[in-house]
Amino acid sequence: MHRVEEGGGVTQLKLDELDQARQYFQAAKSSPRAKISEKAGYTSTLPQMIRDVKTILRTRLDKLMTTFQLSNPTFFAGYQSARVIVDRHGPGGGVEPPAPPTP
Repeated sequence: MHRVEEGGGVTQLKLDELDQARQYFQAAKSSPRAKISEKAGYTSTLPQMIRDVKTILRTRLDKLMTTFQLSNPTFFAGYQSARVIVDRHGPGGGVEPPAPPTP
């Protein structure tokens, strides 16, 4: 692969190790970009998946749960409560708190 000169202290083994390290670096260097692309692909499918899950909940599970409305009202009330989605607004987009005064 590479020409090794006599007496230079560079052996074929060292060159092979260097080439292996270079290949590892090249793979690691492109890894973050590949992960970003993969994540973007998953994220783009989320809206449809959320709609599908909501449909299943409304058309199947919610109807199944009505059988417990009379036989186990506590369980039914707990289910109804758990079905309420609380939006916590997540990180970002909010108002930044004021900086504390400097002494």
